[in-house]
Amino acid sequence: MERNLAHCDERNLAHCAGNNSTENGNMAKLKEDYERQIQTLKLEHKIQLLEMDNTNKTKIMEATQTLQERCLALEKENQALKHENQIMKLKSEHESDLRKSLIGSDNHVTVETLRNDIEGLKANSKNQQPMSEKLSNLEKTVDTLRNDIEGLKANSKNQQPMSEKLSNLEKTVATLRNDIDGLA
Repeated sequence: MERNLAHCDERNLAHCAGNNSTENGNMAKLKEDYERQIQTLKLEHKIQLLEMDNTNKTKIMEATQTLQERCLALEKENQALKHENQIMKLKSEHESDLRKSLIGSDNHVTVETLRNDIEGLKANSKNQQPMSEKLSNLEKTVDTLRNDIEGLKANSKNQQPMSEKLSNLEKTVATLRNDIDGLA
């Protein structure tokens, strides 16, 4: 029995050794499989990071392009507004110059016409005393108008009060014409 026991022990040892070698082989395979899985997971993670980075870069590029397009549109709009502003300034300057020239020429002609009318009335009515008083009043009014016109020319930058003075002058000139027509 001892022999049998010894034989069994040898067999058990051989079997155990065989099992150990099988287990060592299986363990090595499992270890390789786990290492491959770990490498695969690491690579997949790296790929995901690269894809996320690429997606972020794409989004940043799209946002940058959108901002650049918006900047270009704003620059064009700014240029258009500057151009429109310049046109408005030129138009305003032109209207101001036109008003100045109209004020100067129209009132000068009106004053000269009144002066000529007064001179004609003086020649026709040297012998009439009441007419000479009216004529002297008209001359004073003409002189006042001339002074007002000169004042308007000097103050032509302030357009609102100037238009009021112009309307007053026009009324005065109309009144003077009526007086002159009444004298004639």
